[in-house]
Amino acid sequence: MVPAENEFRAEIFSLVLIQGTIKADRQTGETAISAMARKQTLARVLQAHGLKSVQSLNQTTIVSYEGVIISPVDITIATYDPSLEGYAYTASVKFSALAFPDQWASLKTQYKIRQIINDFFLLFK
Repeated sequence: MVPAENEFRAEIFSLVLIQGTIKADRQTGETAISAMARKQTLARVLQAHGLKSVQSLNQTTIVSYEGVIISPVDITIATYDPSLEGYAYTASVKFSALAFPDQWASLKTQYKIRQIINDFFLLFK
């Protein structure tokens, strides 16, 4: 997953909301909890919404998930909840799966045309 506003291979961006729980004790630092929440959020978004590709290498099957985000990823972490034995969090991510490779040529052409039109209108600002 790469952060990119101008990635031409991306499909339509949408806002994805993720809710989850970070298993940690009360002594775990805030930055560590934030890092775990971010990592878990990105993994879950990719698995749920990313472009899945399967490859075989030496009788091993590898599943890849690909997608594009627009940063920042907004994560809200609640206080420690003893019933969950950790911290609940909610995250919102602007995400797009990559388009299939057979669509990349036409998407690149569309991207170039949009850039030319935007550059033309910038002359008059």
